[in-house]
Amino acid sequence: MVSPSTVPTEPIAKRAYERQRKRRYRAEQRNQIELCRAHVVQLQEELSRRLAAHALSPHQGKSVAPSTLVHDGHGGERLRESLALLRRQVKRRAKLLHMLYTWVAASLQPPPSSPDLVIDMGANAPWLHSTLLADPVARHCGIQWLTDRVFHSAMAQHAIDDTVEDVLELKLLTMANADYFVGMETRRQTTYFANLADVGHGLWTLFTGTKYSPASQVESIDVVDAADGSKVTYKRIQDLELGTNMIVLRRRYDLGDRIVFVHVYLRNDDCVPQAPHEMRPYGFGWVIAQAIAPEVTLVRGLTIQYTPETTAGPISLDRMAAMFGVEATTPQATLARIEENALRNYEARQIILSTRLTDAIRASGRQKYQPPR
Repeated sequence: MVSPSTVPTEPIAKRAYERQRKRRYRAEQRNQIELCRAHVVQLQEELSRRLAAHALSPHQGKSVAPSTLVHDGHGGERLRESLALLRRQVKRRAKLLHMLYTWVAASLQPPPSSPDLVIDMGANAPWLHSTLLADPVARHCGIQWLTDRVFHSAMAQHAIDDTVEDVLELKLLTMANADYFVGMETRRQTTYFANLADVGHGLWTLFTGTKYSPASQVESIDVVDAADGSKVTYKRIQDLELGTNMIVLRRRYDLGDRIVFVHVYLRNDDCVPQAPHEMRPYGFGWVIAQAIAPEVTLVRGLTIQYTPETTAGPISLDRMAAMFGVEATTPQATLARIEENALRNYEARQIILSTRLTDAIRASGRQKYQPPR
């Protein structure tokens, strides 16, 4: 029986990488904010210039009634429409700037209620509690920001992982006293005898399809264009086996010798308010497909999902035990039973997904494909 594990300490190299990445990212965010502010100033100056030009010409020194100005044949109506448009643009930019500034600040600051539990990629990491806003522009920025953040974390982890052996693991994440359930981490790694393009196509077909898992029912799916031209899928999924509802962002990054797929399981979405008794897990994950030889591709992935929450907060250990069909006794024994059942379910799902991936790769038209070893 696998014993529950505590949250691992990040390697020194990864922490150093993360610090540098965060510094660069914060600098980029500050630059974007300054650009937005500069744009607002530019629009305000343009508005002032147009107002000044109108005050001086063509009726300089004359008192002109508003009705005459609008219908005097000198473009008064067009000028008024232009000024109104500029005012709306200034207000819109200022509102958007404030909205994004508040959103980013909330996503980087620890929750005041539990600062001692915060780790960068942990259950209480502020960015994992970010709300995807309803405003279309802010929503688009949020989707890109969240997926980029997981992408950089994936690259940091991939850089220090040189293993090539097949892996299929699941472990529970607990706090230091080992009786407080935080979440669940899964890892998988295997080698496919197919080229990177075919494996990438097969994975993306699975991730963007409506039949990712027999136990999952896709309620809706949308596709969003990122700034770099890549596609981001937005899915609402109901897990029929566990009784949870997920909102998932998936994005693909093509990097030459590898393809990175990231997943963000959203905690909050202004467009999809959480029902009182709805259980919504949140977290992140990635899958990296890397060409290691002609017609040989290594695929490794990691997913971390934290304790599902209702509108009242995280569900209890007893309710978690019921989800996995085990009896709740002492915390240690209950966690061990949950982990055992969860691992069994995970292995069964991975067999089905591997078969579907094999079919998707074959469907790409390549005849040299062989099943994974």
